Amino acid sequence: MDIGCGTGGQTMVLAQHTSGIIRGVDLFPNFINLFNANAVLLNLQDRVKGLIGSMDKLPFQQEEFDLIWSEGAIYNIGFERGLNEWRQFLKTGGYIAVSEISWFTDERPAKIDEFWMVAYPETDTIPKKVEQMQKAGYIPVATLFCLKTAGQSIFMLHKFQYKRCF
Repeated sequence: MDIGCGTGGQTMVLAQHTSGIIRGVDLFPNFINLFNANAVLLNLQDRVKGLIGSMDKLPFQQEEFDLIWSEGAIYNIGFERGLNEWRQFLKTGGYIAVSEISWFTDERPAKIDEFWMVAYPETDTIPKKVEQMQKAGYIPVATLFCLKTAGQSIFMLHKFQYKRCF
């Protein structure tokens, strides 16, 4: 399942490299229309389907998925909340891969810190995010750190991949 899938760019890449059935969920109908059109263009419509829905009211069964993927979207309901609520949809031993903005250091310039505390108060250091993942019942499998620059700003993104342990 790809939660917050948008038009499905990353979902189609996943589908092209796996043989499983993938469901994408996004709140915006226009995104899902493009998602499903992209699946048809790539001849993936038998395995890939986009559904209109909210990430906080997912219409799936418990332990239905082997993998939950959420690229740049979990912040919409909050990192900790997403981890805890979505866990029910993962099979035991399944994986969750999410990207989350994270600090690399404990200290930052005051203006930057103030901005992010207003924009997304859950922004925290990587060790704290890892602690939240473990508290929610996930075992670390892999992490990936990315730095992206835009003008003079540096955005820190941490991609977490964890395995459900209970």
